[in-house]
Amino acid sequence: MVLAGLLFTFWRVVELVTLIPLIGMLSWFVHGFVQDNALTPNFILVLFIVSVLAGVWALATLLFYYSAKRSGYFLAFVDLGIFAALIAGVVELRGIAGASCSNFSSTGYFGLRLAPFIYQLNKSCSVLKACFAFGIMNIIFFFFTFSPLTKIMTDTRTAGESSLQEESWRTFIIKRKALFTPQPPKKWEQECRQSFAQSRSLRRS
Repeated sequence: MVLAGLLFTFWRVVELVTLIPLIGMLSWFVHGFVQDNALTPNFILVLFIVSVLAGVWALATLLFYYSAKRSGYFLAFVDLGIFAALIAGVVELRGIAGASCSNFSSTGYFGLRLAPFIYQLNKSCSVLKACFAFGIMNIIFFFFTFSPLTKIMTDTRTAGESSLQEESWRTFIIKRKALFTPQPPKKWEQECRQSFAQSRSLRRS
């Protein structure tokens, strides 16, 4: 259980380290579109929203790990949800993988949708490629955090069942000893026996 907790903490730190630059690069795009009063394209917006949620979730579960690990099933469910959402964001951005940033066309699919960055197309292409790489990395990282959570859930449940079985066995032993151990007579029984013995001695005399 200790090893699983250390692995979970390690991968959470790695997720935060890779999510922070991803959020920063995507926020640069979002800020440009907001200043230009234009709609942010889906291939930027989806990954931006998912990365922000993933960053908040990773930080919260890292800070409150010792209290949150008791809800292992919920943590694992949210991690798998973020894993799936990151896949969706990377799929939206998959077209940038084959683009040439040294000669990025302004008439292509991405060039037409990056109007606020028309004078920074090569830089925009490089940043988008970096976002694509960080997105793939976090897909792998969030998948890895599911395994330590499963281990934590199994160990916690096993420890709880073991303690319950031990307590039940202890109670059984105590009750069994009490059943077969002769108990001292109560006070009223002793008085009855004494009075009966006195009456018998009086009759004999």
